[in-house]
Amino acid sequence: RCTTNVEGLLPVVLPDGSMYTRKDTASASTAASCTQQAFDLATALVFNDIDAPRGVALYTNLAETGNCIDAHVALGITFVEGLNVSTDAQRGLAHLRIACQHASAQGYYEMGTALYSGVEGALEEDERAAFQMFA
Repeated sequence: RCTTNVEGLLPVVLPDGSMYTRKDTASASTAASCTQQAFDLATALVFNDIDAPRGVALYTNLAETGNCIDAHVALGITFVEGLNVSTDAQRGLAHLRIACQHASAQGYYEMGTALYSGVEGALEEDERAAFQMFA
């Protein structure tokens, strides 16, 4: 579930996939709805291999503007697994760590899974640390 950032900024998705933020003049629920729609669009673009680079750009914008912690989780999964993009395990793990720092349950789960099985060339198996993520 995505939430708006504390400044009440509203993400605006342009037809070319670029985004900017503007002050929300309506309500927090409108901003949250827009953020959720941007997140859902990014998810469809990446996970269905429609336009993964555009989806990653949307996730990145949501993550960088602080609008959506789930965007960090999605970027983590996308880059660790190489889902329709080049694998970049270090970049993916960095996003998962950020999600964990913000107490994201999904972030803890994904990081725990990575720790449990290890990520080749980036993260050694560590069952103890994995189980701490699941606790």
